[in-house]
Amino acid sequence: MTSKWIFGLLLVWTCGAQPPVKSQDELETELASELRGWMDRVAARTSVSAENRPTGAAVSVTELGHKIPRDAQKSFSRANQFSKKGDHASAATQLERATGRDPKFADAYTNLGVEYGLLGRLDDAAAALQRSIELDPRSSIAHYNMGILLARIGDLAGAEDSARRAVAESGENAWAHLLLGVLLWKSERTRSDGLRHIEFAARSLPDARKLIEGFDHPQ
Repeated sequence: MTSKWIFGLLLVWTCGAQPPVKSQDELETELASELRGWMDRVAARTSVSAENRPTGAAVSVTELGHKIPRDAQKSFSRANQFSKKGDHASAATQLERATGRDPKFADAYTNLGVEYGLLGRLDDAAAALQRSIELDPRSSIAHYNMGILLARIGDLAGAEDSARRAVAESGENAWAHLLLGVLLWKSERTRSDGLRHIEFAARSLPDARKLIEGFDHPQ
């Protein structure tokens, strides 16, 4: 992922070159636009699949207690292969087959939501991620991906709630800490808390470390 857009946005608020004074609504709109761009550029890498769980995002009791049919699992695996090649339409088709064969396959719904988002099918993405959360409410991965989606469509309050839930379910999910930190940074009231989350993410994410380096050199 490139954090160039985040880094540039934060520098506007921290460095000596001061922009024109903007209202809170204008800042909210600007951040929402930047977050939509973030989703477009990096979701393929940062939206987490069941085969690439972040540290601390363990398989839940719900998943352990559910036996996935073999053909659904095969479709799920094929979808991951298509996704890695950038063929998100084929990946979505395979995941639709997986969820059709197993309507309780939470991880397949999570990944289907990601693929729909990458295809610009945002309503379908939201529905798939919501279904995943209904099936597995403690999935940090699903809540994080929902946060990315909500940020893209401009629902910053909803994105923050999802990011907080992702962190609550897995305190080691660095991507969730980074998302929450950036969302909290928008308000002076929550800025210090946002920095704390970005600092946590910086322990393992180079992009978060770039943000911290920017904070270390204010003018």
